[in-house]
Parts: sequence; C-alpha cells; structure tokens
Amino acid sequence: MWPAALGVVTAWLLPAVSYYGSLSAAAAGVGGLIALLLRERRPGWSVVALTAGAVPGSVLLVLGGIELVGVLGMANGAAGAFFFVLAGLLVLPFIELALPTGRRRGLLVLLGAAVVTMLLTAIGLVVDRFDESHPRQANLLYVMDADTRTAMWVSQNRTRDPSTARYVPISNGEAEPPHPLPYGVTPRWTGTADVVPMDPPRIDVLASRSEGDSTEVRVRVASSRRANVITIHADRPVETATITADGQPPVTASPRYPDAVGARAWPYEMRLYDPPPNGFTLTLQLRGSTVPQLYVSDYTVDLEQLPGFTPRPPGLDRSPYHSSDIVVVGRTFRPDRVVSAQIFWDSVRASKSSALCSSGKNHLPST
Repeated sequence: MWPAALGVVTAWLLPAVSYYGSLSAAAAGVGGLIALLLRERRPGWSVVALTAGAVPGSVLLVLGGIELVGVLGMANGAAGAFFFVLAGLLVLPFIELALPTGRRRGLLVLLGAAVVTMLLTAIGLVVDRFDESHPRQANLLYVMDADTRTAMWVSQNRTRDPSTARYVPISNGEAEPPHPLPYGVTPRWTGTADVVPMDPPRIDVLASRSEGDSTEVRVRVASSRRANVITIHADRPVETATITADGQPPVTASPRYPDAVGARAWPYEMRLYDPPPNGFTLTLQLRGSTVPQLYVSDYTVDLEQLPGFTPRPPGLDRSPYHSSDIVVVGRTFRPDRVVSAQIFWDSVRASKSSALCSSGKNHLPST
C-alpha cells in the first residue's frame, strides 16, 4: 500500500521519479495476487510468487536510497532512509513467513534481531573512520561580483572543516547573501577573497516592452570565460522563459510554483548547462510593469586555478553539493536605458514603415 501511495503522490508532484513507487507496487501486487491463488493448493509456489513480486521493488528502492545518500550526503540522509523503509515494507510478508509459530517465539526472534541491529550499529560507529579511502567532505566556493569588484569565499556547511576554516572565518548564519548565489546557496560561513581578473557574462538587451501588468525582456547572454553553467536571477516572478540557441529549436519553460519563493529578494532562478560558446537568446515574461533587475552569473569548476587556494589534503574531498568547488562571477543588470533606446528605434522603424507605405519612396521620414 505504501509504495503504491508513493507512486500516486509522485506521479502528481514529481513524475520523473514516480516509477520508484508505481513499479514496486505493481510487481509486489501481482506477486501477492498469485500467492493468494496458490496458497491453498501449492504453498511452496505461493512463497516463490511472493518473493518474485517483492524482489524488483525492494532492489529498486534500495538502489534509489543508496544513490540519494551518495548525492545528498549523510547529513541529508532522511530521503534515502525513506526509500530503505519502503523496501523493508515490501518484505514484511517474508518476516511473517519466517517467524516461528507461537507468540513467545516470535517475540524472541524480533528481540534478537533488534539486539543484533544495535550491536552492528555500535560496531560501525566505532570502526568507521575518515581516511584517504573514506574522505571527509567540505563545501567551498569562490564568488566575485563584477560590479563592486569584490570577492569572497563561501561555505554552506553548518560546521566548518578545519582545513577550510582559514578561507571562511566569519559565521554568516542564515543571512541572505548580498547577491544571489546559484542553487540557492545559503552562505553560512564567509571570508574575504582576492579579486581575480575575470570577465562577467555578457548581456545585451534586444527588446523590452511593458503591457498592462506584464513586462517582456529579450536579451542575448554569453559567457566570456566559456563557463560550464550560466545562471540568471530576476527580482520578480517570471511567467515564462524561452531560450533560443543557434541551430536549436526554442525551449519554453514555466515555473510550476511561481509564487513559492515570492518573498525572496530574487524569486526566480534559471540555469543553462553547457551553454553554446556564442551565447543564447533569452526571452522573459515577468510580472509587473516596472523595469526588472537581473543578476547574471556564470561558473566553472576550477577552484584549484585560483591564486592562494591550497589543494585539499588527503582524507578531504569536495562536498557532493553542486555548488562545491565552483568559481562564480556575476553582475547586476537593469535594462532601463536600453529600453528607452529600444522604444526610440521601434518608433523610428514604425514611422519609416508608415512613410514607405504612404509615399512608396525609399527615404527616411522626417521624424
């Protein structure tokens, strides 16, 4: 029942992972029905059917839980543990089959299993230690703001690692960063960094217009340093975003929950992975009629190339967070002046077109 419930909920909220629940429940349900049909006539085959139905889902859920723990780390292991519990629920019928008859014997088996579990857990906590084969993980990234020509080290770890403490000596708590960071990073620890001469992303306004309570901005964005990812933040919710790259069909996306983060200073974030070298065109449909503010940043995974950075010692690895070991360069952008020029040139084109239509002569109108 519980894997089936997971499949239904995720099919509605997160369809890409719904197979964890739906396939597990389908296989176990078929195996359970066959086991019920064979229970009276062929009890041995009934156990085989039950086993065959539970194995696919339990293996799938255990592998999914392992992957989640590997990606999120043990600090966020609750998601992986949830998958392990579901896998355990699938094999509950086997526990019933394995328990001996009689209430007292069954309780003794369960008590013995609990004692063994606690014993193995205690041994694991004593034996397992960090070393070169099992390194600790530390989060660290370099952020430079091209407008103010300032840079800082940032870590989103709740507890500083001794090897990175010299980069981030200042506790920032849960404070909002001075400018938006990719992946919604909360800079819990910060430190001043040397400014490295790097160019921010290039952004040019192609068109901008307001109509009613909506504003449309079309810009051309490109990374000057051939970055791996380009991130664009907006200071207001975005209705739709359309990306057009050379040789590729346009891609339009709409936020599923546009008001979910409306209280944040930068409620919209869009990331483009592996952007084309010559850039791409982005059209944003934003709420409100005033001029929007955009923050454009790009990042590369090359922390080792920065002057003053010391490679991590053996036994310490980068954090599994996507933000770890990246170099971020960003700038704030307001298309207000360009908007005026765009409106002017639109009016010139309109006047020129009107004059050509009325006179049929190829000359610029007096306006």
